[in-house]
Amino acid sequence: MAKRSPHIASVSRAFTVVTMIADSPAPLSAKDLAAAVGTPLPTMYHMINTLLAENVLLRTGIGGYRLGPRLGGLSGALSISEPTSRIVRQQDDVIGVPTRTAESARQLPGSLRCP
Repeated sequence: MAKRSPHIASVSRAFTVVTMIADSPAPLSAKDLAAAVGTPLPTMYHMINTLLAENVLLRTGIGGYRLGPRLGGLSGALSISEPTSRIVRQQDDVIGVPTRTAESARQLPGSLRCP
């Protein structure tokens, strides 16, 4: 018997789609997304329509999709719910490069200082 994954595949695919759109300099089409994710085009349209209904994606006038306003609200909720220093430390761990915090920025000379 195959071992069951604790992850829901459709949720993982939806996050992959959102990440691909976020990383793309140009809007992506449903056909491009379906091919990249490996899902049938009708399934991709169902996923996209769900993400559109939730304002996670917006349809462009040229047949593609971009990130929607809902993501801005979610990122704002993260910065309110987590202490900033903890988020910065987690970012440092992920990218491997120290991020300049307000505290370290205060040590900069002259006009580069944070208030």
